[in-house]
Amino acid sequence: MDSNFLPANLIDKCGYLVRSIHKEHGLNGLPRIMVTRDYMVALACMSDTFAVMQTNVLFFRLMIASLVAAAICLVLCWVLPWSWMLFGVAACIIAAVVLHAKQGECWGYLGIVCLGTEILANDYCGWGTAYPDLRDQARKLLNDNPARPKTTWLDFYLPRRESLAPEVLQKFGPGVP
Repeated sequence: MDSNFLPANLIDKCGYLVRSIHKEHGLNGLPRIMVTRDYMVALACMSDTFAVMQTNVLFFRLMIASLVAAAICLVLCWVLPWSWMLFGVAACIIAAVVLHAKQGECWGYLGIVCLGTEILANDYCGWGTAYPDLRDQARKLLNDNPARPKTTWLDFYLPRRESLAPEVLQKFGPGVP
């Protein structure tokens, strides 16, 4: 998945941070924060994230269909041979679990792109200075006011960033691979 305009090294660093946080804490309300007008419009403006959003909806619908099919199989246990129906229930539940995991990957990728876009727009760790054209594009995409930029994703993924050591911040910057 390519992120239209975000630098690859920013995506890599944001990806590592986002995946490690979600591995430890789960999605932790990520969809609730992301599903706002501003962020959904920004994500829909990029072709790759729009495709991920569509895939995420497809995974959700298939997961619901799998759970409904499992319920139907349970009901059919009364009429048809129960061993085959229980096999169907197990298969449907496994499919729902796999689809839920895939959906989590989609949410994680969208979180990576949102965080990267906000890092550019806020010039966090020098990313906006290193990529001034991309910073302006990120601000425009987020409909951001340069005097008072949004910090939704920085607050979500780095809530205590003021207390980070300068060495840590320097490693997160654009100059360090």
